[in-house]
Amino acid sequence: TSEGFRTSNDTPNIAKQTFHKNMLEKAKACLELPSIEREFQSMMVPLNQEEVLYVKDRLRALVDEVDKKFGGKRPHSEKVYSLNINLIPVTPDFIREEEKEIASQKSSEIDNLKEIKL
Repeated sequence: TSEGFRTSNDTPNIAKQTFHKNMLEKAKACLELPSIEREFQSMMVPLNQEEVLYVKDRLRALVDEVDKKFGGKRPHSEKVYSLNINLIPVTPDFIREEEKEIASQKSSEIDNLKEIKL
């Protein structure tokens, strides 16, 4: 019966970090619930920095949409749900083959210049 609650993780804040940690623990516990009571989806997708920013903007738009439609006082609601969306890196930075080739070419050019100077 109270106003909705939203948080992001854009600014470092121990209270927000604790909240997100607690929600992740709650999500782990809810894996045991029947699928009709919860929703879990996951995907792995390779992105560059520009694409990460695009996905973040879209996720924020989704949260804004859900908040506008269902946020605030809802006296006829049956339960409170937590909508948690995580976009996290799961690998270190990739070194693409093209980048390796360019680095190798530059190294060869430097070696050639060193030989010419000798």
